[in-house]
Amino acid sequence: LWRQLLRWAVQDAPEQLSVNAQPGRANPAEPVVLRAVLADSAFAPAVPRFVTARVTTPTGAFVEVPLQRAPREPGVYTASFVPQERGA
Repeated sequence: LWRQLLRWAVQDAPEQLSVNAQPGRANPAEPVVLRAVLADSAFAPAVPRFVTARVTTPTGAFVEVPLQRAPREPGVYTASFVPQERGA
């Protein structure tokens, strides 16, 4: 009973980091929009000075993508990334 109660209580708890990419799958040279939502330990919007996404390519290489603070959306950072390989 207690375990189920705890699961129910935390199932809708916010996360400190949420990241998504649109579209989820892209062809080479097709832009992908990255969006990150950051929160501090009190789950208030985090506003760090710099935010960088690290994209892993299908060949295992890393691409560093700097994100910019979204205007009028505290804690939200976005960037456009253009993959050079299929599956990135």
